[in-house]
Amino acid sequence: MRQAKRYAENMRDMGDTIGDVLQGMTRLLPDVFGTLRPADVVGASVVEVLTAAKALHFVMQEIVTPSFSMLADDTEQVEQEASVFDDYDEENGYNEAADVNPWETCLEILDTITQASIKILRESFSETMNEELIPLIQALKYAIDHQPEKEG
Repeated sequence: MRQAKRYAENMRDMGDTIGDVLQGMTRLLPDVFGTLRPADVVGASVVEVLTAAKALHFVMQEIVTPSFSMLADDTEQVEQEASVFDDYDEENGYNEAADVNPWETCLEILDTITQASIKILRESFSETMNEELIPLIQALKYAIDHQPEKEG
């Protein structure tokens, strides 16, 4: 859990230039891979750093974040229909969807998972931070699905 949170925070704060990316990875890789030191990352070739970053991105974006949907309702998703005013809204800065930072959303989901773990699974904050994220999500899903229904 802690590594996923650090990843999302780092991605949220990272700039767009290659220098920003390399600096961000120099901070992030030692956080995620506990055996690395920042000096190891600085001393590595750019290809090694970018390969490790690409592997990390793959795991987080293709395996971990899709697992968030396990906790979602099984209800049908509502699709937003296009409007004739969409182009006008976009040109005049009224597009609210463009302002949404996906990393802020990811952090909000991780915070919700943390709070649910504390409340439903009765784990401490530090226990939750040390849990592996996907098994934690699976445990929360099981606990939610198997809670006794309350009358009234």
